[in-house]
Amino acid sequence: MKYRRANHSMVRVIEPGDDISYPASESPTPEAALLNIVIYGHKPDPNDPRKRGLPFQPESYRDFMLFPAHYAGAAAGIAALSLRQLPFPFLQTVFLWLVRLWTWLTGTVFPPFRPSGLYLKQPIFYQSNHLSIVASGAPVARPRYCKRYLDVELELGCVLGCELYNAASPEETLAAIGGFVVLNDFSARDVQWAEMRSGFGPQLCKSFASSISAEIVSADEVLPLLQVRSSSSRPPLSPTLLVLVISVLILEPKKKKALTGRVIINQKVVAECAVGPGDWQFTLGEALAHASQGTRLYPGELFGSGTLPGGAGIENMAFEVQVGDTVSLEIDGVGCVTNSIIAEEEG
Repeated sequence: MKYRRANHSMVRVIEPGDDISYPASESPTPEAALLNIVIYGHKPDPNDPRKRGLPFQPESYRDFMLFPAHYAGAAAGIAALSLRQLPFPFLQTVFLWLVRLWTWLTGTVFPPFRPSGLYLKQPIFYQSNHLSIVASGAPVARPRYCKRYLDVELELGCVLGCELYNAASPEETLAAIGGFVVLNDFSARDVQWAEMRSGFGPQLCKSFASSISAEIVSADEVLPLLQVRSSSSRPPLSPTLLVLVISVLILEPKKKKALTGRVIINQKVVAECAVGPGDWQFTLGEALAHASQGTRLYPGELFGSGTLPGGAGIENMAFEVQVGDTVSLEIDGVGCVTNSIIAEEEG
């Protein structure tokens, strides 16, 4: 079931294969009951033009980083971004070329950018600003301190429909999900590296704006796509070129990528994303269970999956966003979030 906000009310989105239509409040299924708690118990402010199109008003916002490929790609991009300050701009291109060459020859991540430490032991997340989340269609102001690199991040967002506390299993947490949305975690890359090195995590680089789709989809529509094993069960990638070529040309095309999406800037697709079994460091259920340890979680709290691999420009410096651009992030079967970028003085 998929719903979206229209004229301050939630209406059902009828898709191919649907044979019934009724208001969300009249739907009898358990999934719809949780969805009702979210969309009717956490309504956005109808008087705020930037928020009134939200499917619900998040009560809090935590963002995970569940995809190792994004971790490695973003690390390479942030390192390359620092080279922009040098008098030889070609060094950035050479650096990224060498990183890609290493991966192509060895089948492994360039050593300095490999996930390590706590990332491999438990799901990591940061607490962001739920009050700066705006609706699809609302303008997003580029902060004045972001002079070099404004970026987007394509994520799957989930919202709780019931309380969680010290969850004993991933299955318990999945049963508490009220719905899924498309999430755009806007990022000011200029200041991110310095803030991360402070030891306190993201600050101004993340807190100025995020956005979510007008559509919200019930858990039963999306959870079948996420029933994947964590990467801890994957065999290590062989460093040999022969095995890498076989994997890429023969085995990789056969792997089903259940979750697909894309980044579109000014009606041009700049990135295609696909997530399948083995692409997660930890499953969403494992991540939510971890977040509930010692902390009582409530309906209306929003959680981001972390960026789908390829869903951010910083990954190997693939693209960036400018004032005047219109950015759309899509996840197939979930929805789309679109925002125009304006200068802060206009906001």
